[in-house]
Amino acid sequence: MNMINNVSFSKYFKAKLKYLPSIMAGILIHSPAQALTINLIDIGTTPMTAQQMTAFNEAAQIWENKFSDPITLTLNVAWDSASEFSNPNVLAATTTARATFNASTVRACLLADSSGATETGADTLLPTPDVPLVDINGSRDDNKVTMAFANGKALGVTPALDPVYGQGLVNNADGQVRYNMGFLTGFDIDRNNGIASGQYDFIGVAAHEIGHALGFFSVTDVQDGNPSFTLYPNTLDLWRFNEIDGNHNVTTGDRIITAGDAEYFDGILNNVPFSRGVMVTDSLCGNSSGECQASHWQDGLGNLMDPTVSTGVLVNPTSDDIHALDYIGYDSKLAYILPWFEWEDFRLWFFDPICYKCPIELSQKFFRKFPQPPKLANISAPFDGENVAFVVGLSGKERGFESRSGIGFAKFEQAQKNKNPSVMKSTVLDKEGQWEMEEFSLLPLEVIPARLTNFYFETDSVEGVPFRFTGIFSEDGTSFDPTLGKYGGFRISGVIDTSQDDIEGDIDATSTFVLLLQEEVDVNRKGGIKNQPFSIKWQDGSVIEDNVTTIIDYEAFKLPKPDADRGK
Repeated sequence: MNMINNVSFSKYFKAKLKYLPSIMAGILIHSPAQALTINLIDIGTTPMTAQQMTAFNEAAQIWENKFSDPITLTLNVAWDSASEFSNPNVLAATTTARATFNASTVRACLLADSSGATETGADTLLPTPDVPLVDINGSRDDNKVTMAFANGKALGVTPALDPVYGQGLVNNADGQVRYNMGFLTGFDIDRNNGIASGQYDFIGVAAHEIGHALGFFSVTDVQDGNPSFTLYPNTLDLWRFNEIDGNHNVTTGDRIITAGDAEYFDGILNNVPFSRGVMVTDSLCGNSSGECQASHWQDGLGNLMDPTVSTGVLVNPTSDDIHALDYIGYDSKLAYILPWFEWEDFRLWFFDPICYKCPIELSQKFFRKFPQPPKLANISAPFDGENVAFVVGLSGKERGFESRSGIGFAKFEQAQKNKNPSVMKSTVLDKEGQWEMEEFSLLPLEVIPARLTNFYFETDSVEGVPFRFTGIFSEDGTSFDPTLGKYGGFRISGVIDTSQDDIEGDIDATSTFVLLLQEEVDVNRKGGIKNQPFSIKWQDGSVIEDNVTTIIDYEAFKLPKPDADRGK
């Protein structure tokens, strides 16, 4: 059961608007510096030079300077031989890790993430519970949305690999960019003096590919090339309509996810044409193929996310590019941002839910700095099929979060064989001049990793305001990630609802925890994660990134308004 579907978002929305003026008044002055962080890992057999990696990091920094989401992304980068590409004329190719969510969940999280009345008004128009669309098989309604891992992290939801897109990436990366070695001498690495005639902008191409990894893509070509699969619209497709150069009904209008005329429309950034897709000849595509991948703007608009790039041209994100990513869940640094704080400590221990005396014993042994947790017998799981309980101690630097404890329930599933290990075909363009091709793993996901599929806890009433945390997961939960920390762990994002405001079941904050195992253990052994300690800290005791809470309603936590006391 996905708890977010039971949240009264109309009530939440009214509450958010109620406090929006006070929240917006002083945040730009007093908020800590929020930052998108993109870590690059060179996995190529032919390593990039120091200059090339510096240039790639400059491309990442372009996006880091545009958005303020306090998340960390991992992208693999590599040079690859021309023979490894379906077409030797492809400049580069991006593979994105993808997760699938309930469409109502996505809409609710877009609303919670929106900044300002303009974006909130646009998100309010999004359909619920189903998205009307047209794909290669005709008209239908769809209750799910697929997005990039990075997009999920920005929205504050917990992504896990959608098995239909094949195996995951090395390093459990959010995306992977491969450069064609056939153009090794065809790239201008240093753009300080412009881009040389006859060469491509290396940094601009990298920034374009990173834009795809952030979530600028459509399911259109993928669905057209795999008609036997029922695929779901991507987040950007929520704003993809038939090209009429006029107004669309965002609530009831069909999203166009089959090749043909299409345009971006959200009622704010009006009628920016998309590329039409690889299944049709597009006279507006500026190369000899007459075809353009749908995961782009229409060719020739001068945007970074156009489908082609010319030699001798320096390219950067435009307002269209930034707006589109902003409206799928990223927080533009040009917009007002909500206040947030980092968790200073978070310790957790799973145990058998029938062990009613365990919470006190565990708390005394492992959580001495925290108050006693609530009684397990007084709390019920808000979902069916719980198989573990847990006691949690947590603290933050914000007043009211200094030292807390809680107790809750989770559902854990061991690794299991994928019941449908088929894999889709990648979208390929075999014509000269294309910017890239859209890739998926050529290998099916044979085993679904161990994962958490539900996570919920309630805090004590000793310190601060009691609250409830509900994890918001993809359709496949959150997978155990062996690359987290020294022994692996789980990433969990969700929503917080306080117990002392006058609105039951609203969203008062969003939060993310990256839970790290503190001991080496096989999570697929008998007992799974039971009796194993987790913490948000690395083994050396230092706090890691991404463990943050964004406060939406300060008054619900009995905290001073940010324009009055924040930063003092």
